[in-house]
Amino acid sequence: TALWITALSALCAVAQTSTCQSGVIPSGTGEALEVVGACHVPEGTYRFSQVNIFNGGSLSFADAAIEFWAQAILVEKGSTLTAGSAAHPIGQQGGRLTIHLYGADQGTAGAGIRCKTDDRCGVDPDTWNSNGNEKVTLPGGVTDYFYAYQPMMYDAGDAHAYFGQKSIGVSYGGTLSLYGAKGSTFGEAADSSSGASWVRPNKTTAPGATQLVLDRIVDWQAGDEIVVTTTDYLPGHSEQVTIDSVTTSGAYTVITLKQGLRFPHNGELLDLSSVPAGIGPDNKLAETRAAVALLTRSIRIVSAGDQLGDDFPAESTGYYFGGHTVIRQGAQAVQVQGVEFYQLGQGGRMGHYPIHFHLARRVPADTMIADCSIHDSMTRWITLHATQGVTLRRNVGYKSIGHGYYLEDGTEIDNGFFSNIGILARGAVDNSQNPRKIPGILAKPYPPFSETQEAVPFHSDIDHPAVFWITNGYNDFAYNMAAGAGTCGACYWLVPTANSGMSRMQKWDSYANMQQGSDRASMTPLKRFEGNYCTTAMTSFQTVGNTTACSGVTNGDPVANSPQLKPVTNPYPIEDDDMYYPKV
Repeated sequence: TALWITALSALCAVAQTSTCQSGVIPSGTGEALEVVGACHVPEGTYRFSQVNIFNGGSLSFADAAIEFWAQAILVEKGSTLTAGSAAHPIGQQGGRLTIHLYGADQGTAGAGIRCKTDDRCGVDPDTWNSNGNEKVTLPGGVTDYFYAYQPMMYDAGDAHAYFGQKSIGVSYGGTLSLYGAKGSTFGEAADSSSGASWVRPNKTTAPGATQLVLDRIVDWQAGDEIVVTTTDYLPGHSEQVTIDSVTTSGAYTVITLKQGLRFPHNGELLDLSSVPAGIGPDNKLAETRAAVALLTRSIRIVSAGDQLGDDFPAESTGYYFGGHTVIRQGAQAVQVQGVEFYQLGQGGRMGHYPIHFHLARRVPADTMIADCSIHDSMTRWITLHATQGVTLRRNVGYKSIGHGYYLEDGTEIDNGFFSNIGILARGAVDNSQNPRKIPGILAKPYPPFSETQEAVPFHSDIDHPAVFWITNGYNDFAYNMAAGAGTCGACYWLVPTANSGMSRMQKWDSYANMQQGSDRASMTPLKRFEGNYCTTAMTSFQTVGNTTACSGVTNGDPVANSPQLKPVTNPYPIEDDDMYYPKV
């Protein structure tokens, strides 16, 4: 009997991992998957726990209806995760890929997915241990200082797991290549072009309207989700609606909605032709129209619940432990286009964002995130942390908690932000815009009323969320749009920052080094800031640090008993202010 039990236990242990060396992967029953050869995913539903692609393995998805469940996916050295290409994106043949990230919150000592290659994720020992002593050659044609990986904050249960829980990770030498068709523009496009990712209406709509006339031809379809941005004084008046039908009329697209709009939305340019020459802008037609942004994409990365097969719990549950992505230093290539990131992020936890370049430093020249949507986020939309050289084009961010597009440490330079839109950067307060009661990250509790209330950046996710939070000016910002910032937020905040966080312990060149030291805050020039739009925020372009306190959110006079929006308490507060809060 003992022998039979031992044999059965061994059999069960083997069954917990499937290995694909070539061909079509198994459908899975919740076991781990190791991809070590050229493996393919055709139409169907697939169920795994942790998925490691390593030892030169490749996992490619067909243009088909695919539901792929995983606790985490990690792309390691010499290996690739691929769905579509620029020439043949997913959706071109009618397919739709959905990757579901599931798993329960393990607390602050959770063990994230770890590399199968070795404890250094395939980095050679000399490079791993160089610790910035000298520059080394890295994958993707990059030469830079290298620093050994450390576990993600709140995921310290395994000292050799560097990518967190419920995640998609790209490690040293890994390649992530995702191309979806819907809403994407392939080939060269002007910096000022938002393509088919977000457009403008050509007609003003009144409450109850069920039709939108768009200023161009788009590839949107019945059933797609879109957002029409606010054009009044209330950031919450951007509204998500569903397309019922699509027709074309000459050079325009006519969208019929399944439900009527609740608020008016401007669709006309402001005529300034009566303004005398030499006064005001050269262009006498000012852009004041709403935007109409596409949320639905051909590839979807979505958060699921605690268990395999569980959908992300309803808003009423207060659940905000979503999936996240992590791209680390030394990645071979990252090109992500036409992907929908839905309900990602882990509320209140620094370092767990829908799209996150984490201490990636200088990246390969063709690194880009384009034509993606990031919506109903539990944290930010896109975070570049100590990362240089990423191009962001035509992305749509809708409903962040706190800051939206986020440059984290002040060492982020040579990144390009072109024709991205951010809609409703929500304050981390208990109100109808935050039904899950998601906490912010930069969300320190306020002091008593008798003390100074405002201290940037400590409460800024609560009272001053910025659609674009900019800690180093030496980046390109052109033709972006910010539509709505909650509480006392800003559209664009060029924060007077010194190098912060882990960046202070690393070597930097050029403008990344210019703000090293607290006496060097706000020393970098603004490289390019052109053609950017702002609507419905307390401030449009902010450059000061300690700004005015946000009355009605900060602690009020207890004698006055005035109405107040209550901040959501973060159960995972930042414990080391000096290390982790930006130096403003």
